[in-house]
Amino acid sequence: MEGSRSTNLDTQKQRILNHIKMNGPSMPIRISTSLGIDSIIVSAFLSELVSDKELKISKMRVGNSPLYYFAGQEFLLDKFANYLDAREKEAFELLKKHGVLEDAQQPPVIRVALRSIGDFALPFEKDKRIYWRFLKMPMQEALNFVEKEIEGITPAFKPPVILSPRIKEDKQLNIFDKELKEIEKIKVEPISKPIKAKPIISVKEKKKIKGKSDFVYMIEGFLDENDFEIVRGVISKKKEYTAIIRKKGGDGTKGYLCIAKDKKSITDKDLMKFLEEGKKDKLSVFVISTGEPSKKAQEWLDYLGGFIKFEVLG
Repeated sequence: MEGSRSTNLDTQKQRILNHIKMNGPSMPIRISTSLGIDSIIVSAFLSELVSDKELKISKMRVGNSPLYYFAGQEFLLDKFANYLDAREKEAFELLKKHGVLEDAQQPPVIRVALRSIGDFALPFEKDKRIYWRFLKMPMQEALNFVEKEIEGITPAFKPPVILSPRIKEDKQLNIFDKELKEIEKIKVEPISKPIKAKPIISVKEKKKIKGKSDFVYMIEGFLDENDFEIVRGVISKKKEYTAIIRKKGGDGTKGYLCIAKDKKSITDKDLMKFLEEGKKDKLSVFVISTGEPSKKAQEWLDYLGGFIKFEVLG
């Protein structure tokens, strides 16, 4: 029986992989509709496949959903470029047309947008200057382009300019000047930014807050006794509690999305929902419940292994 369940789950997973292999970058809902598999289960499988590095996930969203694809299918993502917002689409078209853009030469609105379209705009440095190359342009070709530009062989692309009728003709204004005044106030994110650990909330130092349920106090006590720190509280209600947690003394890089429920039984649909929530923060899920998992839920727990932890409060 156990082997049969495992075989069935592996079969479903392989069907999902085959679908993406044949159709290219895909959304969970499309896979679910095409294969007749529950969308929550599809999402759980996709999360696992990304975690196992069998699939990649796009930075762009089609509606509220990312795209899942195999390494090597990146070049097929541009057919979804029409889902980018107006500024991102403008940056995409500009980069696609010119192949390489020097960051400092672009208006702030385009610089911000380039940082938002990581599926298509790939950053690199040359002589301490930041450039962006289009996904389909090979790195060596981009470097050759920049070297020719530096030598004056290839003119660098600069944003279009217009003449203002209100001033002398020898004074040129950038076409984006109106927006520049507003957007220059915006802090442009660097290409890579170190993650700072959020302040720790000590359970022992907390005073009893009026209205906080006994269940919430019980969960926080359980976490403290088992050497977990609460990095960030998310939801605190009478019969449920959600927080980002990590082991005390850790380096801050490993954490869990802790979801606690005062519930008689946790179902497989509950688990799929929890996995979807964990996926948003790219965290494994630690479920704590006053009730046992259902039979189907236990099958999923056995299958997913370390991807989701489950603890029943005694």
